[in-house]
Amino acid sequence: MPLSLIVSDNADGSGGVATITGSDSGSTNRLFYAPFTGAIGLLTWTLAGSRTGDGTIGIPSPGTVPLGYYAWQLNAAVGGSPAFASYYRALTNAGAQSVMDRVLTAVVQQLQTLNLSGIQSVNIVRKWLRRKLETANQVPQIQVVPVDGENFPGTLTGLDDVGYPVAIIAVDKQNQDYTANLARNLLWRQRILRAFRFQPLSGVGEIINCLPDRQVIVDKAAFDANLFVSLATFRFISREPRGVA
Repeated sequence: MPLSLIVSDNADGSGGVATITGSDSGSTNRLFYAPFTGAIGLLTWTLAGSRTGDGTIGIPSPGTVPLGYYAWQLNAAVGGSPAFASYYRALTNAGAQSVMDRVLTAVVQQLQTLNLSGIQSVNIVRKWLRRKLETANQVPQIQVVPVDGENFPGTLTGLDDVGYPVAIIAVDKQNQDYTANLARNLLWRQRILRAFRFQPLSGVGEIINCLPDRQVIVDKAAFDANLFVSLATFRFISREPRGVA
């Protein structure tokens, strides 16, 4: 029997379990993990646990390994010789909140850390839909909303990649002024795009990448209605188990 490592996710915030088969009965089996970011470069491995021979290794979270998406590596022995097996699996709390719900929250939190000039943290909000502002003290505002629908860019054995579309909409008064806040608002866009594109999303372990989608620097119809509206849409790519869960 070949050496095999399977890591399962409890999906309730408590961690997961590694199952080992095919190792020598007296083998000291050591399980390592490394954060999976999708970036090119060396992985930094940390010991998650060990056992002798086949069986399971509990991976309590957050006690041993924080929630997140990881590459796993097993160092063992087969036939008296060193042997290795690897696996990819997120440790999540998917049972408490949907991935999309956690993505929206994480995007708001990431935007708040940018300390964008002129925007109060309380005015960075998540909504179902883009909503017209009702009072002057609500602007400038950034709205984080789900748009369009999910897509499915890839599959693995028992896993699917799901693209969650999210729009980040900057809104401010403009009064059809063709130069007001031009430098400030372009810097907003630059910092927002750099904060999310082509990287995982902090706080949502399933997200392995973020793809920039439709971009509208200035919404002309909104400009004609005395508003500045700038739209950036992203697809957050989540790697998730397939089946009823």
